[in-house]
Amino acid sequence: MSEPVDGDLGVFWDGNATASQQLSGLRVPRVWRDWETAERDLRFRAELMSYLNEPTCSPSAALSAVPTLSETWWMRLAGALSYLSEISTDRIAVDIERFTSRIEIWDGAIPVSVQRWVPAHADLHWAQVTTPGCWIMDWEGWGVAPAGFDAASLYLHSLAVPPVAELVRTRYAHELGAHDGMLSQLYIASRMLDRGDLDDHPAEIAVLAHAGTLLRALGADPGSYQHLIRLVKRANR
Repeated sequence: MSEPVDGDLGVFWDGNATASQQLSGLRVPRVWRDWETAERDLRFRAELMSYLNEPTCSPSAALSAVPTLSETWWMRLAGALSYLSEISTDRIAVDIERFTSRIEIWDGAIPVSVQRWVPAHADLHWAQVTTPGCWIMDWEGWGVAPAGFDAASLYLHSLAVPPVAELVRTRYAHELGAHDGMLSQLYIASRMLDRGDLDDHPAEIAVLAHAGTLLRALGADPGSYQHLIRLVKRANR
């Protein structure tokens, strides 16, 4: 990766390395060596990491088919997220300003307040997790985020495959149903649509429909999500 020499390196610069050092209780790739150098107005960083010899659960971030996941896999995921939430770190993955700005895209009148901040992977989706071992990759941006953020991300990326979405919803009902978790889902929905990952993907309509449900549950003005309902109805004709 590269960054301007005189710029702020930000949380992504050494995320993989800090995860390798600080999250020894998790199945994360090990950073064996790293190199940094500068040339003109740019600084560069390269990392040599351990190789994971098993496939990811999906070739894309959002699921389009049911992966083979054992009960052991689900237990490993739950253990990883629980372990991560107890880590002490000063890394910030999602700050309140960025969190609020993405939610205001849906409805600027929704009050955004976060009750609990905990460490998170912060970009957890099905192309980041392997099977059958449940190794979690790509820790560049890990750090503190609203509680339930990782569960929200995994759930939104599951919506096109209802059997898997239901498993995630059932196993993480407490996080997803809490106020922080519902706001996190709106944030993730906005980020997924903004990235363009859902263009022509079956998850796009499911994410839009779910955003409407969340807005209704959070007490948003119906006028703010009626256009979502119209889009979903048009797509389902």
